[in-house]
Amino acid sequence: MRNIEIFKAVSALVMADLYAHFPLKQDISPSELALNLGDELWDKSLKQDPERPNVSELQRQFSPAALARPTIEWLANAGLITYSSYENSKFKDVALTLRGLESIESNSTRGRRLVNASKNILVDSAKDAAKEQLTKIAGEMFKWCVKEGPQLIHLVQNYGQ
Repeated sequence: MRNIEIFKAVSALVMADLYAHFPLKQDISPSELALNLGDELWDKSLKQDPERPNVSELQRQFSPAALARPTIEWLANAGLITYSSYENSKFKDVALTLRGLESIESNSTRGRRLVNASKNILVDSAKDAAKEQLTKIAGEMFKWCVKEGPQLIHLVQNYGQ
């Protein structure tokens, strides 16, 4: 379950950044996004070494750093964002697609809530509330995509005919 929580938090940060700068393209560093998530999501990726009580080992498969890049790739494969390439540890020319924009705009307050929560993630005192809000909003967007996905695909297929 921890991976889903990290996935939603990273997804929401990406979508918030792109929404705030829409329609401009952005370069996005997955490692910088992961570092913005804060200690709580990182702490769960640490495992205490039973032989050395003061030493913890990073379980990479559960860390925000390991999940940030695949999350952004998933968002692109799901049709929510687009990017031109991945070079020098950054996704280049990342932008919201129509589907990504609609997933945010399908609720009149979601865009404002998304941007505000992503800004609050940078303020230590508000991080917990912001992370909770980000994961909630990401969940709302993904539910919308699942619900509207077949209709959108049908519309796109009929557009060219």
